This record gives sequence, C-alpha cells and structure tokens, in this order.
Amino acid sequence: MKTVRIKTVCDGMDVFTSQASPRAPLGDFRGSSVQIREVVNVPEGTNAIEVIRLFAGTADISQFYGEPRLVFDYAELGIGKILR
Repeated sequence: MKTVRIKTVCDGMDVFTSQASPRAPLGDFRGSSVQIREVVNVPEGTNAIEVIRLFAGTADISQFYGEPRLVFDYAELGIGKILR
C-alpha cells in the first residue's frame, strides 16, 4: 500500500486538484484556498490520477462538523460519496 498527497486549489468558482509533493504539509493555506490532504492505503498499481479522480468526486463535508479531515483511506473514496 502507498500514500498519495493531494492539493486542491480554489480560484473563484474554479477548483483544481493535483498531486502534491510528498513533503507538503497537511492543512489549509491562503485562507483555505489551498488544501493539502493525504490518501492512505492506496493499492500498489493505482496511479495518482485515479486517486485524484476519486478524491475530486468525493464530497468531504467534515469541516461543517468541526475540524476538516486531513487524512482519508482510499477505501472511503468514491464518485458521489459523502464523507463526514
């Protein structure tokens, strides 16, 4: 299993998601317009593009229940899934 760090950048109404540096610190930066998250337990052979696609299609609403989540398990991700 491997780990992938993901960077989401919000620019107005546009949202861009890409792979972050493995050394990038987790958290929210620039007034939350840049977010770094980590996906753990990614199966070997799964490329970063697939992880990014699944992450981008998953709605993370944890920030509405307190602190935003910084780490997600690959098995939680899925197009249309809502995570609290």
